[in-house]
Amino acid sequence: MYHVSPLPSGGCRQGDCGVVGADFASFIASRWWIASLRPAAGRPRRVVWALMRAAVLRSPGEPLVLEDRRDLQPVGAQRVVRVLAAGVCHSDLHMIDGAIGGPLSRVLGHEIAGHVEGIGEVLVYPCWADGTCEYCRRGLEQLCPAAASPGWTVDGGFAEQVLVPHPRFLLPLGDLDPVRAAPLADAGVTPYRAVRRALPWLTAGATALVIGAGGLGQFAIQYLRLLSAATVVAVDPSEPKRRRALSLGAHDAAAPGDDLPTAAAVFDLVGSDATLRQAVKLVRPAGL
Repeated sequence: MYHVSPLPSGGCRQGDCGVVGADFASFIASRWWIASLRPAAGRPRRVVWALMRAAVLRSPGEPLVLEDRRDLQPVGAQRVVRVLAAGVCHSDLHMIDGAIGGPLSRVLGHEIAGHVEGIGEVLVYPCWADGTCEYCRRGLEQLCPAAASPGWTVDGGFAEQVLVPHPRFLLPLGDLDPVRAAPLADAGVTPYRAVRRALPWLTAGATALVIGAGGLGQFAIQYLRLLSAATVVAVDPSEPKRRRALSLGAHDAAAPGDDLPTAAAVFDLVGSDATLRQAVKLVRPAGL
């Protein structure tokens, strides 16, 4: 018969990175499992397989399904990351409800922090480009035609393990808490890249307008204050988010219908038709 038992591996910590429902929280808390064949008397014991669990999106509009899968086996430069935290991006929710498409079935999750044997706790960079094409050489890895993306083109982090193609996509976390660090892989990196590219426009006396004071917008406000001398104005219909923006360093916060200033750089971190129209209206000539 089969004997299944949990291994005390330290498990997954849960926090403000978010989880997809109670089932996902439950399966992550279950940690590691192995199944082995208990031999008959006088016969040698044989290990049959090691199991991990994954939350799988099989079809849009349906709940994620928990699956037992064999442990991932790395080949060559590949590394297996034991997932400690996985952020829930809005794009994950859009894939679940069918608003955006992708190849299914799929393990979602691209904001991943975990542990790698021989390295320690890491953040997984979620754009797995080849590093050799024209775009990669210009630092535009997300445009690489050979790039793979966890949670989109390959299985991601809503599982106990994820297979990463090369150590160069693993960033040691040092003293950072993996639960708090996981969203940095997308929600942190995306606005940082935007702010960094806009710095030539953000001189003293310039105004930077941040449309959307949610997760990405809150990162953008902090980057703008840390890296530029611009006046930062946050725009969001939610009063609590406007208050939060001010607490993070925005000089001013306004609702979308307020009288808004023109800006040298407008960061639209919502991406709706309405906010894109507003961004075009408010950016100054020769602005960004």
